[in-house]
Formats: sequence, C-alpha cells, structure tokens
Amino acid sequence: VGSEMCIRDRDGKKKEKFMDTFNILKGHFVTLFDELSTKGKVELIIEDEENLWESGVEIRVRLSEKNFLDIKSLSGGEKTITAVAFIFAVQEFNPASFYVFDEIDAALDIMNCEKLGKLIRKNAHKAQYVVVSHSEHFIQSAQTIYGVTMDKNKISGVLSLDLKDMTSYVDKEAANIDE
Repeated sequence: VGSEMCIRDRDGKKKEKFMDTFNILKGHFVTLFDELSTKGKVELIIEDEENLWESGVEIRVRLSEKNFLDIKSLSGGEKTITAVAFIFAVQEFNPASFYVFDEIDAALDIMNCEKLGKLIRKNAHKAQYVVVSHSEHFIQSAQTIYGVTMDKNKISGVLSLDLKDMTSYVDKEAANIDE
C-alpha cells in the first residue's frame, strides 16, 4: 500500500508538471500567433486529458467567426504562420542557441514576410538565426546578408553585407539625391 501511494503521488506530480508546462507553452503559442496573424485565433488542446500519456496534442485555428479548423485544412501560408508561432513558443519555454530555417517564408505574402522578419529580429538577442530566403521583404530584417555568386568559370564565391549600420548610409544617400 505504501509503494502504491508513492507511485500515485509521483504520477500526480508528473501530471501536474506536464500540465504546468503545457499551459505555459500554450500561452506563449497564443501570444505569438496573435503577433504574427492579423486574423483568427489559435488553440492548443490535449486530445484526451483522462489518458494524458496516450493522448496527442491538437492545434486548431479559427480564421473567421466560423468553426476551428484542423491545421491540415489551412493554406500553406496559414500553416507556416501557425508552425512558426509554435516553434517560437517552444523557444520561449526552452530556448536553443541556434536555428536554421530554409525558405520558411516561401508560402508567405509580403505582409507576413515582414512580420516574420521582425519576429526573428526581435528574438536575435536570444539566439542566432540562419535563414535561407529569396524574399527582399524578409531580407530587409536581417543584420547580415550572405550571397553566393558564380563566376564565368562556375566557381562559387560568398559575399557578405553587414546591414547593422546601413540605416545611416541609406539616409546619407537619400540626402544626396534630394540636393
């Protein structure tokens, strides 16, 4: 009986810790989704709280006043925004120091590219981000840009541009044009 109570007590603490973690993650997810999305609400739901250890977690998004949709029913851009919000929610809870995203912005329109770029720039003090992108709207948020070029002999070269101090350069060039 004593060991049975100890196991029940340990299981209770394990469930309490899991639910505390889940609720923190859920809060971060909702906040980040609201920051990235101009429309809709998101929910993170445990499919069966009675069977917590055999259950899954479901992401649902409501893009209008209608019902919540499963993530599989969303467009490519909507899926991207939802997935990015979830990744950054996990980062808020348990951050890594380095992230690599390959064309994460491919399915996004201009406005959402800019929002994603701002989110990454806002979090750049917490981690290093390497992002492959072809979107000028996304690249504008970068601190450093690397480009790969190929010469006539098909030899690749790497160029880099530090954008941290480019604001003052652009302002000076604009002043020269106005004169």
